[in-house]
Amino acid sequence: MSGPSSFPSETSSPVSPLDQARAREAAELVERAMSCHKAGDLNEAVKLYRRALRRTTEPSDIFDSTRVAVALGHALAALGRLEEAERALREAVEKDPRNVVAHANHAVLLRRLGARPAAEAACRAALIIDNAFVPALHTLGTIQCENNRLTDAEASFVRVLALDSRHIQALINLSAICATTERMDEAVALLERAITINPRIAEAHVNLGMVLSEMGRTKAAIVSLRSAIEIDPDNVEAWYALSAAGEADLTRTEAERLVRLADSGRVSDDQRTKLYFTLAAAAERNGNIVRAFSDFQLANGLRKAALQRVGKGFDPEKHAQTIDTLIRTAPADSLVATEGKLGAKLGEGLVFIVGLPRSGTTLVEQIVAAHPDAIGIGETDDIAGLVAAREAGEGATAAAAYVERLRAKHPGKRVIIDKTPFNYLHLAAIARLLPGARIVHIRRDLHDVALSCFTQNFTMAHAWSCDLSHLGDYIQGYKRMMAHWQAALPAGLMIEIDYEALVADPQTEAKRIVAHAGLEWTPACLEFHRARGVVRSASKWQVRKPIYASSVGRWQAFRPFLGPLLQRLM
Repeated sequence: MSGPSSFPSETSSPVSPLDQARAREAAELVERAMSCHKAGDLNEAVKLYRRALRRTTEPSDIFDSTRVAVALGHALAALGRLEEAERALREAVEKDPRNVVAHANHAVLLRRLGARPAAEAACRAALIIDNAFVPALHTLGTIQCENNRLTDAEASFVRVLALDSRHIQALINLSAICATTERMDEAVALLERAITINPRIAEAHVNLGMVLSEMGRTKAAIVSLRSAIEIDPDNVEAWYALSAAGEADLTRTEAERLVRLADSGRVSDDQRTKLYFTLAAAAERNGNIVRAFSDFQLANGLRKAALQRVGKGFDPEKHAQTIDTLIRTAPADSLVATEGKLGAKLGEGLVFIVGLPRSGTTLVEQIVAAHPDAIGIGETDDIAGLVAAREAGEGATAAAAYVERLRAKHPGKRVIIDKTPFNYLHLAAIARLLPGARIVHIRRDLHDVALSCFTQNFTMAHAWSCDLSHLGDYIQGYKRMMAHWQAALPAGLMIEIDYEALVADPQTEAKRIVAHAGLEWTPACLEFHRARGVVRSASKWQVRKPIYASSVGRWQAFRPFLGPLLQRLM
């Protein structure tokens, strides 16, 4: 929302002397209110704005009630009193429906309250009045982006920049769309443009660091993240990203600063969670395992509570029932591909890498994707979509369309790799609908997997990873599921690779993986860390390095604290 000094005054026709006197009194109150507002005394500003509005609602050449109502909304929003702020702005719009500033600010409040359709309507009302009003255009683009209407959002941000080429937030937001659609060079150029306009915008440096990290330009990414922290030492996102890169070796002063920030009440629950993950990782690197585990517990406790609040908690019994159902409905004699309409080799050239998160799926993908005839597409929900289509009786048609779409998007590639770990739940659909496809199951010591999940702040829900007991329950379900597939899947469909064997003897195991994918061996597959390409998983920093074995057995240092997990993995 705009600040109190940014609202243009409007004049109206002359009024009576009494009304003029009231208007002068109200204007004096507004002057005092705005002084308080600028000084940060928001509660006093709210009182004075309200007194002014009670004194007179009649517009005059010295008092603009709409302007004051908008300023009141701004002050209330800054205090976190969003519902009151929205009411103030709604009243401003109702009084003066041609006021573009009121509509635009109302849209901001509605968006913050989660009322996106109403917020979009308010933006469009503003743009009817003035189709070049940049604040409304920018808010509209933000809402479209949040609704995953990226094409519409991009058009809105492009128009903002056509009207104001130095609009830094539009540059940042447009760069995010480019990164999401893997136009990484465009994303970098937009962020560099924003930094040229204002080198002190920490958000631009953070976002540039994240884009560069996904491109594999690790050194440059770290420089950008450190620049953000130099500008804003309390920048949570920069510290968190540096920690993920293994570069946040905190000094005592820095650690104390982040602890104070986490407990200050000035950061969101999500940011507090990230701070504790950062502090925990730094403590582990310094060998302080007790402190590390304590902070990992705090971080996971916050994350678990947040997921439960939005109905995304983990139910061990329900998950066990899901596994039972999958096993019961996929007996061995049903896993013969009979539903493909395009011949017996519909899925030929498709490789699905499955396993638990943090087991090495990204590593395996990068090994195969380094082959010149292969491409990795990361994690998708495509197979879950085929499962839903099959349940609706449209499995064969959906599978044919899926393969056609993949082939059209990646022409000239013999092998396409999907590394969605959770496809381990859907191997029946792959066997039935995609004959000729291949599956690679990457296994890792379950204690190491569990600890790695517990110490990872996943972007997806994965509520089972926040609690050691739930982790054990989830892994037991995975073990039952994979034992079933080992017995039920047709011979030759799936190979199993042990992570520990892969890092101990990369060439031998990589050759097995590449051969199973249907490709000839090339040494390039062991030089995957040099390859260009976008990696978005939690392992994006690690896969830019040669294969290493330092994470094998990591769980042993934490053994004294893992009782609930160990009991369930016995």
